[in-house]
Amino acid sequence: MLYFNLNKYEESIKDLNKSLEIEPGSAYGYLLRGQSNLELENYPDAIKDFNKSIELDNTNVFAYYLRGKANYFLDNDEEAIEDFNKALKVNPNYTDIYFMRGFSKYNLSLFSEALTDFNKAIQFDSKDENAYYMRGTTKYEMKNYKEALIDLNKAIEFNPKYTDAIYYRGMTKILLGLTNSGCLDLSKAGELGYKEAYEMIKKYCK
Repeated sequence: MLYFNLNKYEESIKDLNKSLEIEPGSAYGYLLRGQSNLELENYPDAIKDFNKSIELDNTNVFAYYLRGKANYFLDNDEEAIEDFNKALKVNPNYTDIYFMRGFSKYNLSLFSEALTDFNKAIQFDSKDENAYYMRGTTKYEMKNYKEALIDLNKAIEFNPKYTDAIYYRGMTKILLGLTNSGCLDLSKAGELGYKEAYEMIKKYCK
């Protein structure tokens, strides 16, 4: 646990391997090793550990949530949604799960369902810049540009250097006919490292 808290995940795994040899029925041991593998981006190994943890204790919301995250990073969005659903059955007040489930639904172009999840995430945490950003981009994909602009403004209010939000706000403004202001946002996004912004500047800005 100390190695994990110090971000020394490989050392954490070595100790957990030994711990699980001694006590192979420790659901928490598999959970923590899964977390370490998740941090190291060893997603298949992380899923194996979360599977074992859930097999030993199917009431731990964190195991379902983290397995969902691992599936999300492997682009297994349907499996991720199933895990997030299971996690919410255990604890329906876990804000991060709504956000991550919304993200997976967004990736599957289930925009209306994703919007519902982002609304729920913001209901639980009204200062979550990422939830406002994702709700804004979801509305952007649904061509609801006026409401998208409100959410993107909110995300940038919380984080003035939120590059992705600045880019999407620029595109949203352009699609609303606010070309000059939108181009300024695209320019700023480009300066902050969003390379695609320059392609859009060539296309839309004089």
